[in-house]
Amino acid sequence: MTEKDVVELILKTSELLTNNPNAAVEAARLTVIGMVSVALIAVLGQFIATRYLVKSESEKVARQLLLDRQNQLNIAWQAEFKELLASLLYESDPEVNQKPNKKNIVKTIHKLNLMLNEDIPIQKELNHHINKLALSANGWLTVNESEIMQYQSSIINLGKQIVYQPSVDQDPNKNIKATR
Repeated sequence: MTEKDVVELILKTSELLTNNPNAAVEAARLTVIGMVSVALIAVLGQFIATRYLVKSESEKVARQLLLDRQNQLNIAWQAEFKELLASLLYESDPEVNQKPNKKNIVKTIHKLNLMLNEDIPIQKELNHHINKLALSANGWLTVNESEIMQYQSSIINLGKQIVYQPSVDQDPNKNIKATR
């Protein structure tokens, strides 16, 4: 805009004001409407931004709570698993127990069977070795002491692999899934 255009605009505005006595009131009304509109747009924008932020933070907190709970369950699962495995190995060890307590062995085996997931190959393999050890320790399968020790060795190695493997995918962008 040139200076000439600005002067013409001022002259037209002053001419409108002199010809229309309500022009000042109309200008004030339009100004107020404009300011209220800007304020409403700002409030709406702030509402949308706040809502998005609250939703995002609540999802993050929910995801973290789920991971924490999954971690607690995993720790409890591992503790019980190690305890049951140690009990089974102790009860079925021919050097410690010449006459194994079948009731305790069967109870421990059942608990371990319920804990292990047959869909996970390593747990399925461990379950197989546990069942063989149970059959031999209870006298239902005739094996020598060396074979029992081999079963126990396999159970120890597989048990270690299960206990010391990561169990929760902690990438927050993926679905949370447990391997236990």
